[in-house]
Amino acid sequence: MEETEDSMDLLRKNEQVNLGPRLQGLAGLIQRTVSQYQPGTVALTGHKNGVVLADIGSDHAYLPVFLLQHNLIKHALATDAHEGPFQNILRTIAFTNLNECIEARKGDGLAVLNPGEADVLVMAGMGGGTIVKIIRDGASVAGQARCLILQPQNGFESLCRFLQSTGWILSDEGLAEEGGEIYRLMSWLREEDMDWQAKNAIDTQVQTVTSHMRTIKNQAQFDRQFAKVGPLNIARHDKLLQPLIRTEIARLTRVGAGLVLSNRTEAEAKKQEVAVEIQIWEGLLKWLFP
Repeated sequence: MEETEDSMDLLRKNEQVNLGPRLQGLAGLIQRTVSQYQPGTVALTGHKNGVVLADIGSDHAYLPVFLLQHNLIKHALATDAHEGPFQNILRTIAFTNLNECIEARKGDGLAVLNPGEADVLVMAGMGGGTIVKIIRDGASVAGQARCLILQPQNGFESLCRFLQSTGWILSDEGLAEEGGEIYRLMSWLREEDMDWQAKNAIDTQVQTVTSHMRTIKNQAQFDRQFAKVGPLNIARHDKLLQPLIRTEIARLTRVGAGLVLSNRTEAEAKKQEVAVEIQIWEGLLKWLFP
């Protein structure tokens, strides 16, 4: 979304970036991740000067600038493949006088980074399939990163399955509401970078949820929904879970109503599938909020 000239002028005057709820949630997730899992002042990094973060598809670079302004990271790389967003990044850097702390790069995915250059890779506001492709295509860079901070728009199940198969462990997550939408935010670490007590606590939380999963008859459908919500969000009873689940039930109810009016032969099977999904969501809602 293009930023208006007036709001960029306001940024020039204030020199402080204020984030919306989604990016604020990501900033909090990054802060927890880089400080929790490795002791010492150089948290989660092999870089002598602290955490280096790369924001892929950064658009306006608001997230890395905010993190720098609050001393949560030491250096940032903000990238985008398109000329308009890349120019936005350059303007934000100039307006905030952070030229020495943040570097703008134009290019696709992780191709603009060198292996070992960034500890934390952020990919937010894109599809899960796109994130998988970026990580696969940039395997040499992703393989030397210490942490992935992700906010997929869709494709949750396939993304999580891919990350688990390539040695990443879900370490933290959250939900954020903005513009009437609720977003899932995820942090993934390598096992060697996780404090064992933190890992055990996460395993216990996930086990609580998976124990409930075994009671669900239609496992495949539950897995899709489970991936969209997130095991840690469920285990921690995130305050946004209830509106998220109710929104999904309302959406599926509308879909089901439309299928009732359809004369297509495949509509009946789809109608049954939607009914099962609604039943699963309602069961999860009842389990979480009795």
